[in-house]
Amino acid sequence: MNFTLQGLVADYHTLRIQHTELVLATILATEGSTYRKAGARMLITPDACCYGLLGGNELHQAILARVAPIFATRELQILDFDSQSIDSGNLAVELEPGARVTVLLQYLAVADPNNTLELLLTGLRQQQAVLVTICESALADCSPGANVLIAQAAAIHSDLDPRYSRELTEIASQIRDSGISSLESCMSGEGSFTAFYDIITPPLQLLIIGAGPDVIPVLRLATTMDWLVTIVDPRSANTQSEYFETAYRVLTLEPEGMLAAVDIDRIDAVVIMTHRLDLDQRYLQCLRGNTSLKYIGLLGTERRKHRLLQALALDPAITGERIYGPVGLDLGGRSPEQIALALVSEIQAVVNQCSGGRLTSQAAPALQAEPPPVVSEQDLYAIVLAAGGSTRFGGIKQLLELDGKSLLKRAIDTTSNTFDNRVKLVLGIKPNKLQREADGYDIEIVVNKDWENGIASSLRTGIKALPARCKGVLIILCDQPYINETHIRQMIDVWKRDHTKIIASSYANTVGVPAIFPAQHFPAIQQLRGDTGAKAIIESNLEQVIRVSIPEAEIDIDTQEDLIKILSK
Repeated sequence: MNFTLQGLVADYHTLRIQHTELVLATILATEGSTYRKAGARMLITPDACCYGLLGGNELHQAILARVAPIFATRELQILDFDSQSIDSGNLAVELEPGARVTVLLQYLAVADPNNTLELLLTGLRQQQAVLVTICESALADCSPGANVLIAQAAAIHSDLDPRYSRELTEIASQIRDSGISSLESCMSGEGSFTAFYDIITPPLQLLIIGAGPDVIPVLRLATTMDWLVTIVDPRSANTQSEYFETAYRVLTLEPEGMLAAVDIDRIDAVVIMTHRLDLDQRYLQCLRGNTSLKYIGLLGTERRKHRLLQALALDPAITGERIYGPVGLDLGGRSPEQIALALVSEIQAVVNQCSGGRLTSQAAPALQAEPPPVVSEQDLYAIVLAAGGSTRFGGIKQLLELDGKSLLKRAIDTTSNTFDNRVKLVLGIKPNKLQREADGYDIEIVVNKDWENGIASSLRTGIKALPARCKGVLIILCDQPYINETHIRQMIDVWKRDHTKIIASSYANTVGVPAIFPAQHFPAIQQLRGDTGAKAIIESNLEQVIRVSIPEAEIDIDTQEDLIKILSK
């Protein structure tokens, strides 16, 4: 059994011969310390056999206790487990305090050529693929369990109406750039839905140049992790080894013919280990100038590496090649197997942009992490920014009326109806005149006397006005006229599921406000200056952002032309 996605697909090919139906369990989201993260999957047979790994035995048993109804109803189900969860067998799920796992159970008909596993297999053959699965929906034509497979910024399979494709594709592009599979809330004109965006990562492709006996343990380790290994050597006596049967391809090629036979653009890492300096030099010459490779490893000593680089007048610091030598992490190995472990470990670390060091701190003994603090919606506040002078608009746009209500009053309405008295309204220009728009509302008005110095000063003013108990804040502008209570409510619901992340609006292939910021980002907001707004905090913390699709956030009124466009619709 192999616990990679490729291994799961291989298990599926075997299981579909034996069974007509299966259940797929997928981790949608996690909090705290968990063994597996979002995107981990497991197949379950009708006789309760598991293929794949989501966690420990107790978690698997808790999941199995909920599987039987899925086979009967064929309906999708979402389960939440935390350290307090008790399943039907009274087995406590072994999760650390503060940890939480959200799992999707999905029925698979093996005869369906477009079931989720078949789409995952298709995605593995693509580059930059994302599988979108609808998990919850209030829309009649957007059913839970529907899938959309997106590759190269286009939907290549969709169970949904085409009008959803653009929105889903934009979010999928952002998720792919972040590198983290994610559960996202989306909204259309008819209602909202929640979808899981799973980044399908093709197997790492390793090119080994050289086919000596020391390649065998490298191949064994690499194929255990489902890497695709291509072996190249000009000596046919070497490439005929029976021990290379698990390799993806074994090619007998002179250096000058390698690029015509090997698609280097699909290769992630190369190791040159011919044990002949002249051959190493010729192969390295063929790779010269290819900066897309994440790793080029040179077997041998530091001195040998320098001889090769000098012979080719190659300076990686200037040209950008990622050349490593001597290869491998310092694991204290001497045997070919131990050296192979060090080599494969270094490639894994480099490709995933990790240091390859110890996870345990050597400075002090590890302390047990405190569970995240419990928060409620009463700990969340809102800041309405309405201090600017509207110089591009040519007037005080806060008082501009649409459908009989000013932009400022619309923003106050939206936030106060959702946050009650937990709203801070930041005014700057003409504060006495603008505060009349807030008459009758139980909100606090704070005046930014430095409003002419840019939006950052208003953000600082608003943050300073928040009480010590505040655990998060929604930042909203008053010039986004189509942001309503439903949008804000949707963002709050996402924040309640994970109050440690930034909850940002997603629109027009970008992210921005309205957005909810956890308290840990308040110091960074207070460091902003000039016309740098809260979007800068979002963009510098993309790995901590949960995107909520709100296309209406794209529409704001900065100029008279913006107003004319809105009025002409």
